[in-house]
Amino acid sequence: MELFDQINDFLSDKCEMKLLSTTDGKAFVSYLTDIFEKLGNLNKQLQGANMTLIDAKAKIFGFITALELWKKKFSKRNFSELYWLSKCEITNDAGIVIIDHLNILIKDFNDRFCDLKAMNFPSWLTQPLLINVSDATIQYQEELSELQHDESVKTLFKLKGTKMWLYDEVERKYPKISTSARELLIPFPSSYLVECGFSAVDNLLEAKRNWLEITKRGDLRLKLTKLSPQIKNLCCMHQAQGSH
Repeated sequence: MELFDQINDFLSDKCEMKLLSTTDGKAFVSYLTDIFEKLGNLNKQLQGANMTLIDAKAKIFGFITALELWKKKFSKRNFSELYWLSKCEITNDAGIVIIDHLNILIKDFNDRFCDLKAMNFPSWLTQPLLINVSDATIQYQEELSELQHDESVKTLFKLKGTKMWLYDEVERKYPKISTSARELLIPFPSSYLVECGFSAVDNLLEAKRNWLEITKRGDLRLKLTKLSPQIKNLCCMHQAQGSH
């Protein structure tokens, strides 16, 4: 009880903090706690070197749909979707403020990602095994018809999904359609790779190493690449010295 008394004393001394101790204040703080948790989870889902525009579009606009569903439920006084908010007493005024904020979030997301929403990914990219070959572009029909009967590619697609197009085996067998697919899959949809680059530079240029010319020596490239060095192959390329 002493801790709660101290908190109440602290809040009572701050005019700008008095709202937090009111019924609406508790509801607003609980709502912000829940919504920031949801936004944090969305941000985590958009991270990773293998994230593609297709994945990002599904995650982002799935979240927008969830916001719209929450807004409908909140208008009916159903706050069960947000854990901490559901435990609060919510007045009509607080409910109106929360719904207005959801409307702002929905509009902001739609405006910010309108270019991603406008992107139409060809059906052969996402469902190459199910699409009717005649529905694809003429220049891809021949390769697509062969691909649909390629058992190794079928297995790869079941395991990797659209990331199948990024594999060298697929590019070697079906160069035209694979090149077109990579143009849509390779661009990274978030700042994750940029953040990785900054973190790598920070780690390389630690104390006593700040004079390293990482862009010229190749240190940064080695730090960021996903390729594994072929040590055995490199050793085989060099003849053993007889004197050693």
